[in-house]
Amino acid sequence: MSYENSCRTYGLLTLDERRKVLDLCVLYDILNGRLDCPDLLSQIKFNTPLRRTRHTPMLHVPRHATNYASNCLLTRIARTYNNDFSQVDVFNCSKPSFKAQVKQIMADKGK
Repeated sequence: MSYENSCRTYGLLTLDERRKVLDLCVLYDILNGRLDCPDLLSQIKFNTPLRRTRHTPMLHVPRHATNYASNCLLTRIARTYNNDFSQVDVFNCSKPSFKAQVKQIMADKGK
């Protein structure tokens, strides 16, 4: 039995899924003031295009010259949110609700 199948059998999240959930919980905490760190908040950049389209991502993902730098926490969070979870509202829900929505999206993609 593969690792992914074992996790599904026992109702567990894979390591990658757990990392995504925790990364997005950090994003939620930073943006909603639950994590009091102005330095982190100032590093999160929002896209402000002149014209909004349906496919405009909310967070700016900075470019890096190396793979190491492109996987730093805030870059990884912005990329993950924009690519997979942009339909989840970070600002107008409770943290348990936010976390449940993220897990539901992952479960739907896993099917």
